[in-house]
Amino acid sequence: MSAKTSKSTAKTSKSAKSKAKVTKSKAKAPKARKTIKTKTKTPKAKSPKRAVAKKIAPKVTSFTFYAPESKVIKLGGDFNKWKIAKLKSAKTGIWTTSLKLKPGRYEYRFVVDGCWENDNQRQTELVDSGHGQANNVLVIS
Repeated sequence: MSAKTSKSTAKTSKSAKSKAKVTKSKAKAPKARKTIKTKTKTPKAKSPKRAVAKKIAPKVTSFTFYAPESKVIKLGGDFNKWKIAKLKSAKTGIWTTSLKLKPGRYEYRFVVDGCWENDNQRQTELVDSGHGQANNVLVIS
């Protein structure tokens, strides 16, 4: 080998080494990878078919009260949130009204000329009203 060749080889190896150093110093540390959360749709289990609830039609229920000398008779119960409803009178002294009620258990009473009275026409169970008196119980099935 000649002296020129060895010098040029030495220069090349020095320059290659210095380039390698430069590229190493310029090289950046790899960035931490961002994890991207993807929503995967999991198929929902089909719910079993629900039994279709039958609509229960309200039944027309008549309320009557015999009081020929009374001037005003009203009806209150948990079916109307104890809001008093007037009954219609006939010349015979029988006061009546009809309501559409769904099947269930209802408590009620009549108001005869301003005084609470039990139903005198229908044999029903009586329960404590919580006010020292008893309410009639009507069960509609």
